[in-house]
Amino acid sequence: MKKLFVCFLAVAMVFAFTAPLMAADWNFYGNTRFQTFSQDRDKELVSATATEGDTDTIWLMQNNSRFGGKVAAGDIAGHIEVSVGSVASGGTNNVGIRHLTGTWNFGAGSLLVGHTWSILTNLLSNQAANQGQGLLGYGSIFQARQDQIRLTFGGFKVGFLTPTTSAGAGPDIDTTLPKIELAYRFATDMFWVEPFLGYQTYERQYSAATTSMADVTSVIYGFKGKVNFGPAFVGLGLSVGTNPTEYGLAGTGQASTLVGTEYKDITYMEYMLNAGFKASDMFTIEAGYGAQMTEDDLAAKTEVERNAYYIQVDISLAPGVHLIPEYSKIDNGESKTSGVTTDLGASTWIGAKWQINF
Repeated sequence: MKKLFVCFLAVAMVFAFTAPLMAADWNFYGNTRFQTFSQDRDKELVSATATEGDTDTIWLMQNNSRFGGKVAAGDIAGHIEVSVGSVASGGTNNVGIRHLTGTWNFGAGSLLVGHTWSILTNLLSNQAANQGQGLLGYGSIFQARQDQIRLTFGGFKVGFLTPTTSAGAGPDIDTTLPKIELAYRFATDMFWVEPFLGYQTYERQYSAATTSMADVTSVIYGFKGKVNFGPAFVGLGLSVGTNPTEYGLAGTGQASTLVGTEYKDITYMEYMLNAGFKASDMFTIEAGYGAQMTEDDLAAKTEVERNAYYIQVDISLAPGVHLIPEYSKIDNGESKTSGVTTDLGASTWIGAKWQINF
């Protein structure tokens, strides 16, 4: 009798926990992405003391291969997605969380809580090299997925994100506001355009000997958009602002510098353009170019410029099966200080990405 009671209790508990899931609408998806490239690196990317470049074969599963699911039950929806990559592709225990969000549709708008893309991030480019570079940080504005609370009202979005901070000479960092991002998407059947704005400010201790604090403020603004001309398309993106590294954007890494009792801002701009043409159900051609520039406000001014470009053909071998030959160049560009130019090196990629969606 005791065993029967335990068995009944276990079944009842399983039913209690799974009944809500059975009532919800689940949709699962995934894909595997594989790199087969020859990578040629300039000596500047090999090491500080290298006297010549290096050529390697890149043969690995990308660390943005993924598996996920979306669920909806009435006014509530959820999304979870994990990345699965080989250790060779930089995976940590091979698995990581890409997205984990819950969304409540309250009629006039929706509330999202969780971890997902920032509103500013531009994902228009399909550049495949370097595990899906996508011109990110080389023309396409990008920051890693963020913890956030987001409100959406039609085409208008406002997000409140975890601030990105870094210490000064002393360890103390004071934050008052979250990072704030705004965007509005205007869309028609032919095109969409989305202007955006990001703002963040915090204080950091600039002297280890005192408790003195100084503001570090980032303001980022711009737009992204896409135009469709039948089988052809064009994607565009432009962003400008101050202190992109402190904001958390991928890029040159040039950061604000303390002068006296204040941090001197870094000015920033990046832009991208890509275009494609679907020649048939089997072949889509795409090419893109992007660049990023940063500059400090010091007496001995330093400017850093870098860029990337690519051309590819997406070959659909079967529904959900893609082979994407590509030529890419990812150029870290050069740094100029008081007329002295330092080459930062570039890498050239020739090969293909393989992808199977399921």
